[in-house]
Amino acid sequence: MHPCLSLLPGVIIYTRYRQSRFHFENSENIQNSQNSKNRENSARKYLLHLNTAAFITGLLTIFGVSLVGNFQSTNIWEVHLLGAFLAFGVGFVYMILQTIISCKSVSFKIPGNSLYIRGFRIALCVADFVLLIICGIAALLSTSKGPGPGKSTLHWSSDEPGYAEHLVASISQWLVAFTTVIYFATFYEEFKHFHMKPPEVSYIEPPRSDWCPCSFSMFHKCRQEIHSAGND
Repeated sequence: MHPCLSLLPGVIIYTRYRQSRFHFENSENIQNSQNSKNRENSARKYLLHLNTAAFITGLLTIFGVSLVGNFQSTNIWEVHLLGAFLAFGVGFVYMILQTIISCKSVSFKIPGNSLYIRGFRIALCVADFVLLIICGIAALLSTSKGPGPGKSTLHWSSDEPGYAEHLVASISQWLVAFTTVIYFATFYEEFKHFHMKPPEVSYIEPPRSDWCPCSFSMFHKCRQEIHSAGND
């Protein structure tokens, strides 16, 4: 996997973080009572902290994807296993946090955060959890059975023990990845109402030195006159 491919989900995660923070920081309180204002301010702080936690979790997920892509199981198995845990396990936590944010932010009237989207995200979280359980159990069973003594675990045949469990684990792993991609696609409805401006570059005047530019020009002029006089 090219390292740049892991940056694409990172852009989505960062955009989601900024979009949620914008709504939580700039939404107006339409309630008039003091108790309602206090409750909304408390909910605002809670969602801001939750949004930051989701952003950090998303960064760890992207780091795991990069480890899985750059350290194959044939090279460094421990690093590849760590990347798989971050990509799938921590990625599932990211989906859970984003689903909680979606359900808890109903009162903020975020465009695109409809009831169907929230329900679909919950269904994706349930499906991802079930697939993770299946993948973990099948991987443990295939490892315990093994392809046989002296045989590589990277190349399985259908007649070897543990092949069926290994196949189930591989399919479940790909389905988990596909479920995560679909979950990211659910942000589209909210991103349609959100626009991010590119960063601005401002010029900073350099600090003035002790010497004056005019003195340098006079020095250069005197040097030219001395050089001309020497030639004469």
